[in-house]
Amino acid sequence: MATKFRITINLDIDEYEALQRISENTERSLAWLGRRAICDYINLQYGDNSCQPTKSNHTLLAGRQIKS
Repeated sequence: MATKFRITINLDIDEYEALQRISENTERSLAWLGRRAICDYINLQYGDNSCQPTKSNHTLLAGRQIKS
């Protein structure tokens, strides 16, 4: 089984309520939305779209260079 890491973030009430609405409207969990946001940021930094919010992203990130 792949190693997984847990992170904790703090949101203000407006951020949390906005995420709750998105979660309800898209039928996605808050955890999935967090993974989606992280993948979007990684893709922006690397200039591609290979990171997707799946159960295991570690193989997608191996050996990539951050876009300058």
